[in-house]
This record gives sequence, structure tokens and C-alpha cells, in this order.
Amino acid sequence: MAHELQQSKSTLEAHLHRPVTLLAWPYGIVDRRLEIQAQCAGYLAAFSVEQRRALAGADLFALPRLVVSDKARGAAFATLIKGSPEASAGAAPTTCDSSLG
Repeated sequence: MAHELQQSKSTLEAHLHRPVTLLAWPYGIVDRRLEIQAQCAGYLAAFSVEQRRALAGADLFALPRLVVSDKARGAAFATLIKGSPEASAGAAPTTCDSSLG
């Protein structure tokens, strides 16, 4: 998986001609090992599919996100933001280790 994370990042950067620093986990599948591998590949943060707000101190490699459609305008957007449960704080990945690959 470490190779796939690095390879996809390099491919995107080559096509976009700019750094790729954020990752969205496919289907929200993530664990601590994958978080560490993403950090080692050079990502700065990654998003899960948890439907809630992130708080300061949240795990940067499992950030929740809110699904916002084109219908979420004005009061509907405010309700979405206010009504969403908050993500609890978590630890960030700790170390890059080639044995995680």
C-alpha cells in the first residue's frame, strides 16, 4: 500500500504540475497503519467519510467531512453545520517505518 500511495501521489503531481498534499480515503477505509503510510508518502492530511465536523486537534489523517450538496444554501447550510456532531480529537500518525509497507 505504501508504494500505491506514493505512486498515485507522484502521478497526480506530474499531471497537475503542483504538489498533492491531501488524500481522500476510498470508501473511508483507513487504519493507523495506512495513516502512517500516507504521512510517509508526503501527504499532510487525509479525509474519511465520517459525516461530522472536525475539531482542532483531530487526527489529520482521518478528518471527517460534511457532504454538502447544491441544495445546502443559506439556512439549509447553517442547519447542516450547526446540527453536525463534532469529531473527537485523536492522535496523528507517529512514525514512518518501511516495515509498514
